[in-house]
Amino acid sequence: MRADGYPPAHVRPPRVESFARLDELWERYPAHHERKTFAAMEELVEEHASWQEAYEEVKEEYRDRGYGQFLVQLSWSDLPYRYETRKRIEAAGPFPQNPYVQAFLVQFA
Repeated sequence: MRADGYPPAHVRPPRVESFARLDELWERYPAHHERKTFAAMEELVEEHASWQEAYEEVKEEYRDRGYGQFLVQLSWSDLPYRYETRKRIEAAGPFPQNPYVQAFLVQFA
C-alpha cells in the first residue's frame, strides 16, 4: 500500500531469465503457430465488443489514411513472433559488456 492508502499503480514484475512460459504456451496452443502479419480492423471489432461503439467514428479516418498497414493483431497471433524472437535472442548469444557503462558504474560501487 502507498502512504495515501491506494495500492501501487504498477508493480514491476521480476526480471524474467527464462522462456519457460513461452515454451508452455507454444506446446499448449499449436493452432496458433502460424504467423499472421496484419489484422483487419473489422476483425478486431468483432473480438472486442466495447470497440464497436467508437468504430463508426474512426472507420473513415482509418481507411483514408491507410492505418491498416500498421495494425498488428496481438494476442494469440503474436505467439509465433515471440517464439521466433526467442530463437534469435538465443542465437545472438550474450551481449558484450559496454566499457563506458562499466566505467560509469564503477564510480558507485
